[in-house]
Amino acid sequence: MHKILEDAGVKLSCVATDVMGVSGRQMMRALIDGQADADALAELAKGKLRKKLPALRKALDGRFRSHHAFLLERMLAHVEDLEDDIEAISARVQEQISPFEQAVQVLRTIPALSGAPPK
Repeated sequence: MHKILEDAGVKLSCVATDVMGVSGRQMMRALIDGQADADALAELAKGKLRKKLPALRKALDGRFRSHHAFLLERMLAHVEDLEDDIEAISARVQEQISPFEQAVQVLRTIPALSGAPPK
């Protein structure tokens, strides 16, 4: 996705910490839908990204064409499908281990299994 945006002259990753965050996804969807106005795209920014509006306007001023839109839309759809799969698998795992919740809680007290970063 970064390469497609870069090829179109859209430097979103230079300004947004997380291109796949809420703001980045809304901006990419707007680009896919044909929005080319950098000011309008920048106004989609949420949270901390709003503090970077001038830089964001410059970063979003590119040459985004229909072939970029097609490729970006396919990639974004693929990522969202994978996220849906991860959510479904996680729910299934949670469902399957629920009879063992007490044992799971004991295992989570072990630092290496708790998901916390090592110290």
